[in-house]
Amino acid sequence: MSFQLTASDLLWMESMNMKCQEKGCEKEAIECHYSKVEEDELHEYTEYYCEEHAVIHGYCKNCGTFAAIYTCFDKSGFCAFCKSDTQID
Repeated sequence: MSFQLTASDLLWMESMNMKCQEKGCEKEAIECHYSKVEEDELHEYTEYYCEEHAVIHGYCKNCGTFAAIYTCFDKSGFCAFCKSDTQID
């Protein structure tokens, strides 16, 4: 019996060992996601940052969603959903 990994298995394994993509940072990363419209098509992108660099780049440090475009994204580093979901003040 042979076991073969699928492409999604390999992507998952890769994401589990990702380091922050900020130059010189070796901290463990979270997946950070954003969407962008290009030529009338919506494209999804993923970046990998540690919690500190995620916030600097505008991502929620809990869920990794790009949140800098919302006025409720503040110095706590949490998007409105995660902030209210976890009762963080």
